[in-house]
Amino acid sequence: MPESKITLSELNLMVRNALQDAFPDTIWVVAEIAEQKQNQTGHCYLELIEKDEQTDRVTARARATIWASLWRMLKPYFESVTGRPLSAGIKVLVQASVEFHEVYGFSLNIRDIDPTYTIGDLSRKRAETISRLKKEGVFEMNRELSMSLAPRNIAVISSPTAAGLGDFVDQLEKNEYGFQYTLRLFPAVMQGENAEQSIRTAMDQVYSFDGFFDVLVLIRGGGATTDLGCFDSYELAYYITQLPIPVITGIGHERDESVADLVANVRVKTPTAAAEFLIGRSLSFLRRIDESQQRFTKTVQSRLSFERMRNSRIVAGLRPMVARMLQSRQHQLEINQSRCVSLVSALLAGHKNLLQQKSNQLNQQTGMVLLQAKNRLQVDRIRLKTAYRSLLNGEMLKLHNLEKANRLVSPVNVLRRGYSITVQNGKAIKNSDQVESGTSIRTILSSGEIISVVEKLKKQKKSL
Repeated sequence: MPESKITLSELNLMVRNALQDAFPDTIWVVAEIAEQKQNQTGHCYLELIEKDEQTDRVTARARATIWASLWRMLKPYFESVTGRPLSAGIKVLVQASVEFHEVYGFSLNIRDIDPTYTIGDLSRKRAETISRLKKEGVFEMNRELSMSLAPRNIAVISSPTAAGLGDFVDQLEKNEYGFQYTLRLFPAVMQGENAEQSIRTAMDQVYSFDGFFDVLVLIRGGGATTDLGCFDSYELAYYITQLPIPVITGIGHERDESVADLVANVRVKTPTAAAEFLIGRSLSFLRRIDESQQRFTKTVQSRLSFERMRNSRIVAGLRPMVARMLQSRQHQLEINQSRCVSLVSALLAGHKNLLQQKSNQLNQQTGMVLLQAKNRLQVDRIRLKTAYRSLLNGEMLKLHNLEKANRLVSPVNVLRRGYSITVQNGKAIKNSDQVESGTSIRTILSSGEIISVVEKLKKQKKSL
């Protein structure tokens, strides 16, 4: 049996005295808060740890206490300077005395906190997060996504009880322009230690809808600025960059941009501003449609006016040309008729002289010759009249055909026959290479117009 022995309380008392001798004054200690809680009496109890920077393994651990009288002063001071509460996961520089109690063991009694150290550490972590996202090539991914010109299907991640959510919904549903939106809320915790994981889980649910939503709105609305730490998280920011739809953040703070704001497609200050942004985008799209319609209408009217003038000029040019042609034909007919009369007269005169010379020999044939001559004259006259009418009818038919062809090629008649004109941005579309899927086109009919969106293009194969 050992010659000397001591009790446990004696040993602890010796340890306490040794620590008091070794650390008679307070010291400044750097540590990370692993756990923080406040009891009913107002005392704050912390668990401090130190981690290996390479392996993230805990290499040291100690309990710490901030008594209620001091905690009431340190808490608001720390939050006002750092912009966030004293919570798990942040590094602190504390002034503490080393304590050892015979029953409760080793602990630190915190006397003061240097918030500037925490600010520097948070800034460093924030800068490291941004640098890591840029190095991985994902920082701009969500910002580079093309947002719909008029988003209608909207996913919302927010706390169901947040006042900002009600403002956002009211602003959209009661907009003065009558725009209709489809909203789907994905509830999440927006502050505290569970906020980051809760928001990421909600984003997973949004992703499962496989492209149904046009945009995701992440809104917080209300609450203290000190509860924004989760929005500087690398994991949450990375989740935003990987979403296939544009993200709008409106988490209710104006002083600084969080990392989540920086990687989002659009950042606004408040939930109400997010609603105003969506309404403004829809209004801008509507105005673009109205402007395009006005430009198209003016273009069509101008084209129709031009074609009417062109047709009028063609008709005006044809009328004198046809008149001159008819006049020329009439004159030629008159000349031919005059020549025929002269020839007949000469022929009759010759026959008359011949008859007079041979009257004695051809007394019996005179009547027959005269009859034959008269018959030939009548046939010639009929032929001349027939030829004149045929020539006149032919020219009139040509004129009628020209007028009919002119009416057939008129744009109005072409549209009435079932044809249509398809345009985009005021230009007629002649082949499928001029349009892309998802673009808006306008089809002009004889009565009315059709506005459509291209869903699929079919290229015509070129013949060999």
